[in-house]
This record gives sequence, C-alpha cells and structure tokens, in this order.
Amino acid sequence: MAGAVRSGLDEVDAWCLAWAKSRRAALGIGKLIEPDQRLNKMRNAVTLAKAEDVDAIKHGGQSSDPAWANGYNGVALLVHRAYWMMPLHYKQVLNLHYVFREVAARGKAVMLGVSNAQWWFQINCLKAFIYGAILTRRDYDPTIVLEKSKHVSRALAIGCAP
Repeated sequence: MAGAVRSGLDEVDAWCLAWAKSRRAALGIGKLIEPDQRLNKMRNAVTLAKAEDVDAIKHGGQSSDPAWANGYNGVALLVHRAYWMMPLHYKQVLNLHYVFREVAARGKAVMLGVSNAQWWFQINCLKAFIYGAILTRRDYDPTIVLEKSKHVSRALAIGCAP
C-alpha cells in the first residue's frame, strides 16, 4: 500500500483513496469527469450522503441496504464501515475531498459553505475519526496507537467536533 501513497499524503489518505476508488465505481463516476459534469456529480454525492445519513440514523449506524458493502473490500471496507458511523458533515467532506480529487479544495469548501481554513480543519477531524474507527476494529495496543498517530493527538488538541 505504501507505493500508492503520493508525497504529502499519509496512511489515512491512502485508506480514504482506496475507499474513494470503490465509491467512484459505486456512484458510476469514471476516472475523469468533464468539468461541466463535476458540479452536478458533486451535488449528487452530497445529496446521497444526506440520504445515507438518515438511513444510518434509523438503523443504528448501519445501512438498511443488504448490498451496502458491495464493491468495497480490504481497507476500503473498513473506511466504508466508518463512513456509516460518522456524522453527516464528515460524510460530505469525505465524499468531496477524496472522490473528487480533481476539484480544488476552495471549490469544495464553498459548496459546503465553509472557509478554506475550516475546510482543512474538517479534513483533519475527519482523518482522526477514520483513524480511530479503523483502529478500534484491530488488535492494537493503545499506547502504540497514540505514539504512531498524529491524527488522534491532533483531534484531542484541537477539539474536533462535527
């Protein structure tokens, strides 16, 4: 998996990019989206996240769709499980940031009505959420997790809240 990580990206980014690849396939989005189609695809993804959030609330953090995990495996499935547990705002940020990599962060922030600084703050909070959600599913020593993760300590330091 280390080969898939580009400079400036960390392990959580790699996990989320694996999820985004499956998510793009599930949304029927090809590798490249024409600029005139991007805005509609982004709006559709945000709207779908809202519908999925309502479904997750009704079903205790899970989907009512028996095929909710189709197309997701490995670490992408772990991120997808975290997706169903996260607050709506994080779902929207996850979809926009990782599924639509070709769109500038400023445009995504405007779509959600936040400043550029707030956008990057939410990215850090989202990554801390995903890191915690995935590592609680594995057999990790908590002291090792805190030593290895800048996300957990950053979330505690900045007071992330959805």
